[in-house]
Amino acid sequence: MALVNNLMGELKALQAELQQMASSCTSEACEIIKSLYS
Repeated sequence: MALVNNLMGELKALQAELQQMASSCTSEACEIIKSLYS
């Protein structure tokens, strides 16, 4: 179970990173990313 929890933590960190990138980006591609994570 520790492995699963570790993976979930990494996924959440990655998602937070993507949201941060999307919020600081204004290009069309980033708008698509933003819509995926909003």
